[in-house]
Amino acid sequence: MGFDLSIMLWQLLWIAGPVALIVYGWRKLGIRKKRR
Repeated sequence: MGFDLSIMLWQLLWIAGPVALIVYGWRKLGIRKKRR
């Protein structure tokens, strides 16, 4: 029963992890470009 939930959480982590890092870095670059 809880096995499917753990798989879902792992898939979310696999997707959200890299995306969060990209968005975080992109925001830092975006802030620099916007204040130019």
